[in-house]
Amino acid sequence: MSGKNKDMVTAEDQLNQALHNCNLDSMVSVEEVKRWMQDPNLEDKLIPIKMLTGLLDDPVVKQPESIEHLLNATIHLNQVISLPCFDGKTYTEELKKRDEQNITTQLENHQLSIPPRDWFKPYYKALQLMHQQQITKAQEKFDETFQKLLASKTSDPNIYRVFCNAGLGYLFSGKPYLGINCLITATMLNPNYTFAHEQLQKFEDGDFSHLIQLGLLTKMTDNMKQWEHPPNHLNLDKVMKWSEKKIVKKLSSFGISVDKNEFIRMAKTVNKPDDIAKKL
Repeated sequence: MSGKNKDMVTAEDQLNQALHNCNLDSMVSVEEVKRWMQDPNLEDKLIPIKMLTGLLDDPVVKQPESIEHLLNATIHLNQVISLPCFDGKTYTEELKKRDEQNITTQLENHQLSIPPRDWFKPYYKALQLMHQQQITKAQEKFDETFQKLLASKTSDPNIYRVFCNAGLGYLFSGKPYLGINCLITATMLNPNYTFAHEQLQKFEDGDFSHLIQLGLLTKMTDNMKQWEHPPNHLNLDKVMKWSEKKIVKKLSSFGISVDKNEFIRMAKTVNKPDDIAKKL
């Protein structure tokens, strides 16, 4: 492995394959991407992603799986490569260091005596999923976080961070309106929180356009896949347990208009559920 660790080799292989799948391997190499990331004058950490997505041609843009693979591979490499901004440490090493420092600070301030917070578990899981670039799953955990926050009040002074991180998760998972409102809320809760202001400015400058478009495209693709596999969407065993009202409402969502009384009358005359649709 010529002195490279296993994580680095894996990350390089993944990015090399992603570049090939997106028809970028003739224009840029893994080594060039690494040089972009390790540029000591790099202020915007999204520059490597912006440069790669800016090189994509129209046919590839219409392939969300290939783009998502490219983004994940680029971010994975960025996490395992040594970076000047972290004094030669990797992003993962720096994150671990900060976590350890944060725990030490909490111990010193006796903050760990606070009773467990129900919302913190899904929130921490959402951050982990964001770190792993599982944006859709992260968004679901942010949803759960806010559900628990609504169910029980909190006096945590750092709640503005929850809104900021959730805002980014929503932005990149196909919910830009919700994402922006979360970022705005973060700045309202803490007007001095520079990071949230910076993210809002990046959004206004169009820096997140490619990522937001990918999120929307991925969301649309996922929705389409639900209809490509109807047995997964409408499980007969589950439908049999629905009320008449719910079944009629679901049929209506498909554009099928059914009179409720006629539906009930017909249901009483058949032996098998499949026969209802045929008679209607």
